[in-house]
Amino acid sequence: MNSNKIKDRLERLFSKKQTDEDLKELNNWYDNLQSDQLKRSDSEKAKKAVWKILEGEISLKKEKSFWGSSLKYAAVLLLIAASSWMIWSAFPQKAEQEPLASGSYKNDLGKVSKFLLPDSTVVWLSSGSSLEYAENFPANRQVNLHGEAFFQVKRNTQSPFKIQTGDVTTHVLGTSFNLKSYKSSQVNLQVYSGLVQINHQNSQNSFRLEKDQWIEWNSETGFSRVLSFDSSLPPAWKSGIFRFNNSSIQEIIEELKLWYPIEFEIKGNMRKCLYTGEFQTSSLEQVLEIMSYTLNLHYQIHENKVTIKVNPC
Repeated sequence: MNSNKIKDRLERLFSKKQTDEDLKELNNWYDNLQSDQLKRSDSEKAKKAVWKILEGEISLKKEKSFWGSSLKYAAVLLLIAASSWMIWSAFPQKAEQEPLASGSYKNDLGKVSKFLLPDSTVVWLSSGSSLEYAENFPANRQVNLHGEAFFQVKRNTQSPFKIQTGDVTTHVLGTSFNLKSYKSSQVNLQVYSGLVQINHQNSQNSFRLEKDQWIEWNSETGFSRVLSFDSSLPPAWKSGIFRFNNSSIQEIIEELKLWYPIEFEIKGNMRKCLYTGEFQTSSLEQVLEIMSYTLNLHYQIHENKVTIKVNPC
């Protein structure tokens, strides 16, 4: 690619307007870079090498504004582009043709699966999640969920679909929604189409949610009020993306724990700085590289433990 094309593709990437073809072109350009430095195992040296190549390719020293402040981030992004593309393509795009047998279905950390239930309901099961249902499921359409899943429920007015998450029950006829409950003390429901009812066994209140509505329940405060969200955006995890909106460091770490089987230790003050942004799931080291640049923190990986040092905002 020539310099103008590189700048154009990177600008699309930073503004989140990139297409699959844009990412392919950046990957191909990066793969074809001829630099002995890029072959080294030291990621810091590799980043610096990409930085220097970018400087030469797009005459960066003569241009300030956008490029001057975003160059280091560009180097990191280009380093993870190829592997992120491979991970994205590894996410299941089609449901398994044969329905699962009755029993328990469980995902390991970092795995996302898509499958059919015996009634042709489609389920996307997220990292570290499990789903259980009985042998008489077609007649008794009740499942037990621990974790997070996206459902596209087959409509059957004679047999409503029920999902049990701890003491909270979700009732549906035919609709699509995302349900999250990694902890029995907390449930989050987002409706993407149709109508969904949710209630707690110890509460007389039940809530009926329509498209673009979400609600949360926790054991301390009960149900939140019904809020709105943009259902045109699929659940981030379903698309292989980490998405954070005004999230604290602790909230981000809790999310990472759902995907990577590793221990995290945080040093420094748990500051109140909040982070909004998104990036594709990748190797843990690549995710931490992005975080270190955007959140001003340092990390060390030692065997099965990650130590994160939080710096002032």
